[in-house]
Amino acid sequence: MAENLAWSLPEDLAELLREDPETMQSILATFVEQTRLNLLRVEELAAADDGAELSRAVHRMKGGLAQMGAGLAADLCKQFEVAIPNETREQWQRRTGELRTACETVLLLAGKLLQGLG
Repeated sequence: MAENLAWSLPEDLAELLREDPETMQSILATFVEQTRLNLLRVEELAAADDGAELSRAVHRMKGGLAQMGAGLAADLCKQFEVAIPNETREQWQRRTGELRTACETVLLLAGKLLQGLG
């Protein structure tokens, strides 16, 4: 049940999955790869104490997660983005840990779906 809270494929993508699994496989693979890269970038920027770039990276990540139905992770990004100007690097790193945990759940579920398509 907790997994469903972490990721719920939007209806338009669920329809695409039924109608064109090959295209959906490509979309999912890109989502998985981009989410991993975005997460690494957020972690790097949080450690580097670069708030302006961190804010941009978290904002970009939030959009991709929301479009793919990863509501919990997208909400964490939203909270993180708002908090960046008022928090320290240590607090940013704590938030990146929470975001990593949420994203790993989403990536696990997306990976399972990809395996079923492949």
